[in-house]
Amino acid sequence: MLRVLDALKAAYQEVLDHQRDNLALGKSVSASEEVRANGLWGCEYLTDGFKAKDNSARIGYTTKDYTSPDLETPIDITIDLGTPQTIREVVLTPRLSAVSWEGKTANFPRDYEIQLSDDGAQFRTVCAVTDQQDPQLAPVSCRIDPTQARFVRLHVTRLGEYAGDEGLIDNPTPYRLQLAEIEVFSDPAYCQVEVSYNPEGGSVEGDTELPEGEQASLTACPNPGWVFRGWYSGDTLLSKEPTYRFTAATGLSLTALFEQEEPTPTGSDKTILKRVLAYAQQAREGGEYAGAIPSVKTSFDAAYSEAQRVYMDQGANQESVDRAWMALMTEIHKLGFQAGQKQQLETILEFANGLDLEQYVQSGQPEFQQALAQANACLADADALQGEVDEAVEALLDAMVNLRFKADKSLLKAVLAEASTIDLSLYTVQSAAAFNKANQVAKEVDLREDASQQEVDAAVSNLSAAIGALTAIPDTPKTGSGPATEQSGSARTGDASATAAAVAMFTLTGAAIVLWRKKQ
Repeated sequence: MLRVLDALKAAYQEVLDHQRDNLALGKSVSASEEVRANGLWGCEYLTDGFKAKDNSARIGYTTKDYTSPDLETPIDITIDLGTPQTIREVVLTPRLSAVSWEGKTANFPRDYEIQLSDDGAQFRTVCAVTDQQDPQLAPVSCRIDPTQARFVRLHVTRLGEYAGDEGLIDNPTPYRLQLAEIEVFSDPAYCQVEVSYNPEGGSVEGDTELPEGEQASLTACPNPGWVFRGWYSGDTLLSKEPTYRFTAATGLSLTALFEQEEPTPTGSDKTILKRVLAYAQQAREGGEYAGAIPSVKTSFDAAYSEAQRVYMDQGANQESVDRAWMALMTEIHKLGFQAGQKQQLETILEFANGLDLEQYVQSGQPEFQQALAQANACLADADALQGEVDEAVEALLDAMVNLRFKADKSLLKAVLAEASTIDLSLYTVQSAAAFNKANQVAKEVDLREDASQQEVDAAVSNLSAAIGALTAIPDTPKTGSGPATEQSGSARTGDASATAAAVAMFTLTGAAIVLWRKKQ
């Protein structure tokens, strides 16, 4: 009796562990059309969590009757989850007491879409079904990739079978849309795959408790002295390969068949091969195999399978036996090639890929692009070792350090613009020559894309000084942009003082900008 109670408790706990929250339960529902009957029909019954036959009341949702399954105007049923949720699955439960003349599920949609929306106005299709097969009164699941949305809509464009016991006088084929419940889930539904095998003959590797519909695999591993004959479902042979790939589904039952091998004929000694196979089996179950690079895993598995084949081959000669265990031993040694940890590389690549190279001088960019391409290739290479990953990180860091920002030339351009308005015929040859020299250098710096900020600042300073040092020709009235000076042989005044003030202001501003950029 205690064993029975323990089994019931374990079964109940398993149900609780995999119980899923229905995101649509109790949520608001609206429909483009509906037929209401209090206590029986209404769109609010689609999210009440009640799924029962008609004699229990609260049947669900129904539309009016149509004479054709092809709808001129689609039928929309929209559920408001209240807040954005991660959605993985939408489940439609048909009316449980309606069948066609042929015994098929009646009033279930034939062509429909599951649509999601963030605002209830713009919907996107995440699952489209055409020619839905008879669900046989069972819920129909629409699984999608995890998607965030607040609104879930069933968009029906074609109806299915009509109910055989509902012929109307004016409509002998009353097509309708009727559903008992609509459920929305964030977590996948799990199923238990039943696997049978003789543990004396070997073991099976792989998960048997899986999300419904997930692609999975199981690997049969025979013990020494046993041979794997194949994967079976009942009496049906599914595969002779040790690794069997399948889609997880409720009720799936698999059997791995192991048979004891015949005694090895005299003439070949497999003692070493047997020991190496046992050691390889231990290695497969350890962390070294799990962390090995993919190519090493592939070659290891191939050598392991070949060694098993040779071990079970009664006609294998000594040369084949020795070659098999030597190859497998080599692969065991190669398990030391561990896959590199790439978290640091991913972080640096995320930063490097976000750089705007328009803000940097051309010098250093080719080296950066090359290092960036190599780092991206290393990240994509599943076989990259730790040393290769570290080398890619270091090369990319060096290339980023060598990038230089383009200099800020706004102040230089302003001073050059001011210099272009000066009439040099009003000033002495010596001061004009000094001005021309400084002006020419400033223009060259302005044209150079790779000019450093220090060179730009020096050009601004020198040209500003040359403008301030311009000396008017004695007794020559000025005709520039500013008023004429009455002093003879003196430095530029009037517009010169305005220029000097402007340059001083630009210089201070430029210095502030440079200081701010350095702090950043």
